[in-house]
Amino acid sequence: MLGLWGNVLVLFGALVVLAKASDVAINNSVKVADITGFGRTTVGFILVAFSTSLPELLVSVFAAIRQESVGVAVGNVLGSNIVNICLSPVEK
Repeated sequence: MLGLWGNVLVLFGALVVLAKASDVAINNSVKVADITGFGRTTVGFILVAFSTSLPELLVSVFAAIRQESVGVAVGNVLGSNIVNICLSPVEK
């Protein structure tokens, strides 16, 4: 529908938005770390864990609405959080 050049334009536009959004996220993460007294690495790990778990949580909530898949929904969120905690390095 957009053609090749339309898709290339959308791709570059999305990359510009992604770059700006990452800048805003990093700047605000540094501010949160300074205000709370946590290390910047700790705040980064918390944000990564939250941002990777939130989509799975929403999928699990929608799956839990269907009564036959409640166990899979809970296992999905718990398993993801366990992996996030176990695979993140310890800050010294």
